[in-house]
Amino acid sequence: VEEVCDKLLTEAEPFDIVRAYDDEDEPKEVNEKRSICYLDVSKPIFSIGIKDMDISSDPRERTKKAYGIEILDEMLFSQSTKFYNDLYEENLIAQELSSGCEHTKYCSFNTISSESNDPERVYSLFVEYIENTKKQGLSREDFELAKRTVYASHSKSFDSVENIGDNFIYNLFDGCDIFDTSEAINSISFEYVTELLNNLFKEEYYAMSIVYPTEKEN
Repeated sequence: VEEVCDKLLTEAEPFDIVRAYDDEDEPKEVNEKRSICYLDVSKPIFSIGIKDMDISSDPRERTKKAYGIEILDEMLFSQSTKFYNDLYEENLIAQELSSGCEHTKYCSFNTISSESNDPERVYSLFVEYIENTKKQGLSREDFELAKRTVYASHSKSFDSVENIGDNFIYNLFDGCDIFDTSEAINSISFEYVTELLNNLFKEEYYAMSIVYPTEKEN
């Protein structure tokens, strides 16, 4: 791989990277609750974001938290959940409801995205669902299933050279080791995921981006 890169890539001139932000002044709350634009889409597209400012300086802890959030997302938003099925039965979302998180030493956020003719209704139901889940508590059975699902997905990623490359580079830039992931997933407990739910999912950390069809702008 190195030989191919040396043949194809030219050496760039060195330059200084100027950081245009001060993370010490970054508030925990979101800057804008709504971001709306109009593009050439057939149906409104939305993405609910959850901002997270609790980022560990320890790469292993960041890896653990990233997969803890992934397990939590699987418990809350997968196709087997009440939330997904309620939205789908009300024709509020398309067949797919995707979720994912980005948790590195530079930033951390979680997203839930899909298409919907009524994104604001989805947002209201999302807020209500999270609050009810926090009151009622998570299911240990759902946790064990979600944890196995995430572990299996991670293991399967090693079947793909592309996924290995992506994960290797991602972990390298974040100061982590790709082979620490299995241990991190195994170390995640039900109590840890419950703590993530209570600390991350608060309405002051939520924002939503919506892309409406161009004709709606008029």
